[in-house]
Amino acid sequence: MITRPKETLKDISENKPIVQSLILLVILGLMPFMMFINNDILFNAADLNPMEMEMFQRIMPAFFIFFVFGAMLLAPIFQFISTGIYNLLSEFFGYEGNGKGLFATLVFASVPNIFANIFSVILAYSGAISFSWLLTLPFTIWVIVLKIFAIRENYSMSGGKATLVYFIPVIVIFVLFIIAMILMFTTIASQMGPWMNEFGTTM
Repeated sequence: MITRPKETLKDISENKPIVQSLILLVILGLMPFMMFINNDILFNAADLNPMEMEMFQRIMPAFFIFFVFGAMLLAPIFQFISTGIYNLLSEFFGYEGNGKGLFATLVFASVPNIFANIFSVILAYSGAISFSWLLTLPFTIWVIVLKIFAIRENYSMSGGKATLVYFIPVIVIFVLFIIAMILMFTTIASQMGPWMNEFGTTM
């Protein structure tokens, strides 16, 4: 995945290692929980005072259950949904692939996140958690590139079309978010208009 990503993703797409993909997906989902295992790491990452730290430790079992539940159930569900979306978009563009192969390649394309999580824990332990985004950004870009490769290899499409397929859901979500924000602020402004006018007259 590091030295020969295209060939590796092509091989994964053909062999469809679903069980290994699910195991890797659970591992990737649980890795962020490493930050909460050590009290020193948690203290540096969350910037908690002793009283807040004690309160947080009391609810740690609930956080643990949430992370395990998310890693073992929610992560595979979201991965299935995203795989279905990319598969449908690729078919709209006239390409035929295999859903199992795409699922597996998209999961294995997230392998760089393992390194990102490890470095985040190291930075949190050293008290430099605020700089973690600088270190994790290259890994995020790396994962995006690998996922585009995964789509391309799975459907034998050009890099440009694979990039378009990958970013269409992102663009749609961004546009919907902007529309929702505009509607929310418009509603708030319309509700506050009479109150502001009344406040102005009293002044």
